[in-house]
Amino acid sequence: MKLKNITADIEELIITNISEKELDDRLRDGIEKGVVSGEQWFRNYNFWYQTPAFANPYKTPYEELRLVMTKEKTLKPHLVRTLKVYYGLGIGDTEIIPVIWDLLVDKYAEIYAIDVIRDFIENFIQGLKNLIYYPQYLNSKIKFLGYNTLFEKLKPTDFRLDNIKYERFTHICFGNTIGNFDQYEIFSIFKKLIKQDDYLLLGYQLNIGEKLIIKQYVGNVRFNRLIKACIRKFENLKDKEIKWKYNDENDFVEAWVDNILVFRSKKYDQKKLEDFARDYGFEIERGKLRKPLHFKEGLVGVSLFRKIS
Repeated sequence: MKLKNITADIEELIITNISEKELDDRLRDGIEKGVVSGEQWFRNYNFWYQTPAFANPYKTPYEELRLVMTKEKTLKPHLVRTLKVYYGLGIGDTEIIPVIWDLLVDKYAEIYAIDVIRDFIENFIQGLKNLIYYPQYLNSKIKFLGYNTLFEKLKPTDFRLDNIKYERFTHICFGNTIGNFDQYEIFSIFKKLIKQDDYLLLGYQLNIGEKLIIKQYVGNVRFNRLIKACIRKFENLKDKEIKWKYNDENDFVEAWVDNILVFRSKKYDQKKLEDFARDYGFEIERGKLRKPLHFKEGLVGVSLFRKIS
């Protein structure tokens, strides 16, 4: 696959490997098995856009965005001049910051963005197109490819990209996207796809104060509307109450309709995340004085890992 100039037509910039029918079939299968998978929650993406900033219990983009920006001096030297691979985009505000760092250094960036929601990729492309017309980024060049697919469908061969300048990749997963998955599943995907010595930059929510965390979901009418939209095709479920709980055993916020888990969001402890990632071949990157590159603000954390095996 080949990266293309961001100024190309949008249809040239996105490869699609998923259909709405396939997603509908997966939703039906999930309902039958009692667990709705994470990609379903954002298919009605307008409800996601309607719950921005501090109204959103995911705390993105503002807390995570601010955290990444305040750690620029530490993160930027590691990440510039690497090809950025994004797993999930959402609103895309935090995701654009490492691109800005590239343009400030080289007036050049290489990006491979993967999302099951095509509209999120299109929105990110538009943000990148706008970016190169800012006065400070004029004459910059961005090479891009969007892959509209499920993470689980990705293969190592999908990362053999032609026409690229940078050998090292930085794989980036912001917005607590990892929290939408079973952690064994998502780290198995990372282990399979990320080559040795490449970086993995993660943004996630912290497991600080479960009673405070759960209240932000239970009483959030707009976020509940997002989850309800996921199952509204099912007549026997659409009008039933969502029941929320915090699962202490694995630090999941969970939403249940009858006996079906319709939403879950994993919250992380930074040290436990580091230990867990080590089992999948990742070591926390360290900065000056050998300090681990973990950062936190409010209920959000960011960590930089490197694939060592």
